[in-house]
Amino acid sequence: MKANDIIGMNVIDEEDNYIGTVEDMSIDKNNGSIEKVNIILDQGLFSNKKTISFDQVNEISDDMTIFSIIDIY
Repeated sequence: MKANDIIGMNVIDEEDNYIGTVEDMSIDKNNGSIEKVNIILDQGLFSNKKTISFDQVNEISDDMTIFSIIDIY
């Protein structure tokens, strides 16, 4: 999967609740792995941004699923 496929992807938690959208990612220049994911949070009228470590990502398929235990707000 390419970075362009992930940017703009919906972010959900393990309970299938919509969290937001992937805005950008930080890539390790030495090995090409994803280090951090920047998320635009959906908070109704207001939007906010949150950066999470890639180890907080549970799965990437059609959506990016993050672990529910993360304090995202």
